[in-house]
Amino acid sequence: MNTVANVGTNMNDASRIELERLWTAAQNTPCKYAECTGEGHEHILPESDWSHEAVNDSFDGRTVLGSISDRLGTFTGDISFEGTGEMTAAEFRAAADTYEAFPAWLRSMADRMDALTA
Repeated sequence: MNTVANVGTNMNDASRIELERLWTAAQNTPCKYAECTGEGHEHILPESDWSHEAVNDSFDGRTVLGSISDRLGTFTGDISFEGTGEMTAAEFRAAADTYEAFPAWLRSMADRMDALTA
């Protein structure tokens, strides 16, 4: 029998399959926010306690990811930088040109958050 010990209890394959089914069903539950990925739809919580991504956006070809989530009527933002790798001097200069627009993108995320909380 296969078991998983890192979830607080041992699980057999049938239990794991059932949990995956519940998790998938929760993530795929329709949401009032069109951009919600369902990642905050936790099957172990009542649906009224789920978190929802109200906004998902990116900058520079998804190098920077931003989201605004609704958790019980409280909106919070999240930003992450996904880029890695080596760059040449020319690539640094090109990135500097691209990132001149970054402050405007950040302001647009703030405006979207303000609109959600109004």
